[in-house]
Amino acid sequence: MPFLAPIGAAISAGIASVTAWLSSTTILAGLAKTAFAIAASYAVNALFKPKTPSTSSQVETEYGTNNPRTVILGTCGLAGRHVYRGNYGSGGREFMDVYELASFRITAVPRVKYNGKWRTIGGGNPLPGVWYDVPNEGTSGDNHDNVRVKFYYGSMTQQADPSLIATSRPTGRWTSAHRGAGVAYAIVYSQLHKKGQGLTAPAQLIFEVKGAPLYDWRKDSTVGGSGPHRWNDQSTWEYSDNTFVQAYNLERGFFNGTQKMVGKGVRASRLPLSEWTQAANVADEIVDGYYRYRSHMIAKDGPGGNHDANLQPLLEAACASWVERVDGEFPIAGAPQAIVATITDDDIKIGAPKRFTAKRKRTELINTVAASYVSPDDFYETKDAATRIDQSALAEDAETLASTIPYGAVTYVRQVDRLADIAIRGARFQASAEITIHPRFLDVVKEGRWITWASAKHGTRTYQVATRQLGPHNSDGVRDITVALQEISNGVFDPTAYSTNPPVIIVVPPPEYLAEVQNFLATPNVVEAEGGGLLPGVRLSWDAIDDISVSGVLVEYWPVANSTQVFTKLVSSDISVVQIVEGLTSETDWQVRTTLVVDNGRSVARSGVTNFRTLQAGGDFIADLEHLGQDAKDVFAQLGGQVREFFQKLETIGQAVTLEGAVSQVERDVMRVDVGNAFAEIESVKKVSATADEALAQQITTVTAGVVAASATPAWSGITREYTFSDGSGGTYQGGHLISSTEGSVTISATSARLVAAASWR
Repeated sequence: MPFLAPIGAAISAGIASVTAWLSSTTILAGLAKTAFAIAASYAVNALFKPKTPSTSSQVETEYGTNNPRTVILGTCGLAGRHVYRGNYGSGGREFMDVYELASFRITAVPRVKYNGKWRTIGGGNPLPGVWYDVPNEGTSGDNHDNVRVKFYYGSMTQQADPSLIATSRPTGRWTSAHRGAGVAYAIVYSQLHKKGQGLTAPAQLIFEVKGAPLYDWRKDSTVGGSGPHRWNDQSTWEYSDNTFVQAYNLERGFFNGTQKMVGKGVRASRLPLSEWTQAANVADEIVDGYYRYRSHMIAKDGPGGNHDANLQPLLEAACASWVERVDGEFPIAGAPQAIVATITDDDIKIGAPKRFTAKRKRTELINTVAASYVSPDDFYETKDAATRIDQSALAEDAETLASTIPYGAVTYVRQVDRLADIAIRGARFQASAEITIHPRFLDVVKEGRWITWASAKHGTRTYQVATRQLGPHNSDGVRDITVALQEISNGVFDPTAYSTNPPVIIVVPPPEYLAEVQNFLATPNVVEAEGGGLLPGVRLSWDAIDDISVSGVLVEYWPVANSTQVFTKLVSSDISVVQIVEGLTSETDWQVRTTLVVDNGRSVARSGVTNFRTLQAGGDFIADLEHLGQDAKDVFAQLGGQVREFFQKLETIGQAVTLEGAVSQVERDVMRVDVGNAFAEIESVKKVSATADEALAQQITTVTAGVVAASATPAWSGITREYTFSDGSGGTYQGGHLISSTEGSVTISATSARLVAAASWR
């Protein structure tokens, strides 16, 4: 169709660009495959469906004879390949089923899945050739299902099972020649019953299999290791889930006798042990309480499987690079490497072609990874791990660029999370280059290694060598080295370094919300009371609030002397000036803070504390005596008792107390208001003692009211402050002062270093 032509052309162009990039970098190239761009590899595979890689799970029973040979690496879950069923006994209700587990040796079958639960067999380490009952406690229906299992682990010398020989129908269908030498298999016995009385069909199991014992050259003292392992003696091998020990055995190949079952069959001289040892040791490092890299996989050879499909999941499980050089093949584990060389502009051949690219193509960018893994707790079903999103990269790309990575050889979810992080971070190191350098780097600059290129034009960056090509002898008489480089960093493998290593990008910030009121001020003042007189107050102000998510402001204030006595006031967000008088007392230190009230559910913290001191307002009790009637007279009578109590307290205060090296002072403030033929008097007594290790302040306030035969205009007569000092030798110091309403304070000084304070009243 003509209208599809532009779409097809665009897709073809995109495929071509991605394919070209993959063939020129270290992801899928022939010389090296690096793990940090695995995500892009799967993005391409969405268009070109690859051969199904090996995995650690096979939960569907296989049938038939045209099946691949298998070797289990690590611990995997599988239903097995059904190879035989025989029934016998009364009514033919007893069944024997044989399932092939692997084409090579295994270590154990610690448990099986039956009736929806894992059932431990033989304490987790069943012996070969021994019947074991399959527990069925905790299931609905008949708890006494007669199901038994027996395992053979694939020894080359194992014998045919006598139970199969004795129960075969017709006779001779299973004979002593059916040894299954080198093949691991399981026998499942089931006894059927009538409907409603027990099993009505042979049992279906999933086997958890600890896989093949492996040769670990690090435990072979004949090749530089330490231990009894020998390649030519499989009885010395041990179970291992080390990713690179598994990969090494795959490279060498698994043999039953002289017959290769699975693997490549590479000779030992092609696998340099120094590089393999480094990778295996990195996998054994402990990260977050567990080995850095572990893998579990059913390796296959034959229909549906090949060596590349086996090697790929192992490399992905360890974020490994695969290097093929003239001197051999080996992996490089996904971990920070030492820098083997630093190249400057002076080391680059003048006149040789040079390419530097700072950014990847759009089709090469990844900012989201959705990973999956095989979960043993869920009977080796494939489960989704948490989606990893690089928020900075997402903001830079302005759209989601996602890849789905199936980590089919990983069964530990925390390892999957680390692998997904590595894949997504590695894709953000975008620079690549091709340069020609002098031959003095021939022995150090090799495929897969890390170098630093300090370029005056392009900056100093760390690169991994993707490919290396030697030039011919020419008129210069030298063989120059042409290398393809891909940017890399320790930050790919270490999240703490990632924030400083990628290129600086501009992130679109989220909406800005107000955290607290701005330019907050607390200004003490004096306000007129409704009934006359003055009250101490404070004027609170802040900038007008434009944030539509703020619905109000909560004001909290309290006296410094008693922080548990908190007063609150809630004001609307459209108010920016608040006058407060409630609870305030004259000449007192206070603290105030605010908290925004929001309606969008976000968390808001309280503001810091602002201090203020109230002004003197002539007393904290103001009475308009012109409006007092008989009720007021009754109140005055009640106040008489308070006056007597006050003088009793006064006598207590007046007792002399000797203070070593101290000054004690008793102050008496009296404020009187005359209105008509009535009066009101407010009296405040304060004792202040200051010592080297103690400060005491006590204040008593009383109100006296009465009626006199006089007439006057309401007026303040002022405040009279009286004080008396006495020293230890009998000398006294007296003074008095009338403080007007406009005067601020009175300073009293004493010359004696040893004083005894006493109250003297007239």
